[in-house]
Amino acid sequence: MSLPLELLIYERPSAEKPPQHASTLALRGRTELGRQETTAEALYSSSWRETERYWRVVIARGTEQTIGRHHVLVEMLADGRLQLTNTSTRSTVQIDGGPSLTRGVPYQTEVPSGGLVVRLGSSRVVRLQSKAAEPEGYSIETLPASTIPPEEFARMMSGRPSRLVLPPDPAMDNEALIGWLQMALGLLQSAANSLDFFDRAAQAIVDLAGMDTGRVLLWENGRYQERARASQNGIKATEPGWQPSQRVVEKVANEKKTFWELPRLNSMGSVMGVQAVVAAPLLDQHGDVIGILYGDRRQVGRPITRVEAMLVELLACGVAARLARLKEEQATLRFEQFFSPRLARQLAQDPGLLDGKTAPVTILFCDVRGFSRFSQKLAPDQTVKWISDAMGELSDCVIAHEGTLVDYVGDEVMAMWGAPEPQSNHAQLACQAALDMLGKLPALNARWQATLGMPMSFGIGLNSGDAHVGNTGTPRKFKYGPLGNTVNLASRVQGATKHLRSKLLLTKNTFKELDEALRERARRLCLVKVVGLDDEVELYELAQSSQPAWPEWKEMYEAALADFDRLNFRQAARTVQPLITEQINDGPSIVLMSRAVQGLANGPAPGHPVWELPSK
Repeated sequence: MSLPLELLIYERPSAEKPPQHASTLALRGRTELGRQETTAEALYSSSWRETERYWRVVIARGTEQTIGRHHVLVEMLADGRLQLTNTSTRSTVQIDGGPSLTRGVPYQTEVPSGGLVVRLGSSRVVRLQSKAAEPEGYSIETLPASTIPPEEFARMMSGRPSRLVLPPDPAMDNEALIGWLQMALGLLQSAANSLDFFDRAAQAIVDLAGMDTGRVLLWENGRYQERARASQNGIKATEPGWQPSQRVVEKVANEKKTFWELPRLNSMGSVMGVQAVVAAPLLDQHGDVIGILYGDRRQVGRPITRVEAMLVELLACGVAARLARLKEEQATLRFEQFFSPRLARQLAQDPGLLDGKTAPVTILFCDVRGFSRFSQKLAPDQTVKWISDAMGELSDCVIAHEGTLVDYVGDEVMAMWGAPEPQSNHAQLACQAALDMLGKLPALNARWQATLGMPMSFGIGLNSGDAHVGNTGTPRKFKYGPLGNTVNLASRVQGATKHLRSKLLLTKNTFKELDEALRERARRLCLVKVVGLDDEVELYELAQSSQPAWPEWKEMYEAALADFDRLNFRQAARTVQPLITEQINDGPSIVLMSRAVQGLANGPAPGHPVWELPSK
């Protein structure tokens, strides 16, 4: 008579992480597995379907589309074998080490001693196994508490030292324990990115816990794979056909605890001859199992003690903490290409901040004027050095004022404030960064004017408003940035700097967000319509602080603009004249004078006072 079977259900959070145990149910007979048909069906519940004459087990939520409502039918045959039938309309049923089941075609198989593993869709794994009594002499023990996740372990290590309380162990005296801890700390302080880090961890299991072999197992490509091995005789080569104790590995992965096993010689199955094993989980930042530290001892008469298990767990906590720190450092370095160091560290800890959302932002575009003209004169390598120097200075201004570098578009920098982290003063920060960019011009020209033959300049445009921000790239190339009309208008404002002969323009939306000090340094230039957008835009110019007469110039220009808007072209020209001839050669004043003269000669232009810009 065959032994009763049980059904172990595992959720698969992702391909990079091992399945997490979700539920264990007795297999009562003919059973269908599938996702919820209605929300009234409880997850992992079992119910009898009288009409169909089978038990139904709900293994997934109704929203999980990779699992069919009627996914697979499992039947126990009279001869002890199993029959499985794919009843899904589109989802897969894959037998580990066997075929992918064709829909509607029954598949019959023996139940292996280690159980039959079936993968359903991309999110569920089930194991069908005999619910056998534990063999005589079998013993498996565990530490009572779950293993500490890396972040908590690192916090404990960096906080106030606490007394280490270990149970008495006659096999380990105080001197041996101190030596063990010294060696463990040496390993934990070693660089986690060194090529032999996993080898050191495996060797530590041998040297520090007295195991015959020590291994580091990592979850890769859907299974635990050996990344490092060490042994008492120093041999690190793999053992062909070696497999860890499935019983121990599953308990460690499911319960996130350290287990050690003291079986009879003939009760180990795939690890025949091993006297004892110990295994501790390696956890990631989220507390999920990503690997296992695994040791075995083949010395007759020396079982694994609780103290040794605790020390192996300590070692696992340290290894996991170092791996988590390395991952965080790598993520921080990647994010620091685009974000300030403070925000990069925050994103490394919580990448969810990069999820798509609508946010109030300020967008900046900065164009290097005359790039095509200069690049024709320079050798290619000189062009690269020059533009790289300029882009580096501009990027530093963005990062220094807590902005996000979105993109380099040829000779143009695109930056954003207000996301991924909300910033109530996003417009203020963006304008300060823009002023710093203009402040970089003297030093850049000191380095490059002789090579370029003339001074370089910038054109900067800013706009504020709501935009959708998130990954605007593809799975192959990450690109965090904004999309929407707010972005398009910012780009057009940058283009308008050419028509208005200005270096730094911003929209009224940005001007309204500034504090009083920056507002005093801005003057209203005109109303325009930009190419490709229907709404008229009020533009302002922001002046550098190095212009002491700015308050007078601002008042004079805005008075002339008011006369121009009221069709008083003669007075507008008379008011703006000193800004052109007597005090400064002011670009926007020259443009206003030109428009006033045209008004005197030809009358107001269509749509006056809105100026329809001729190009981007």
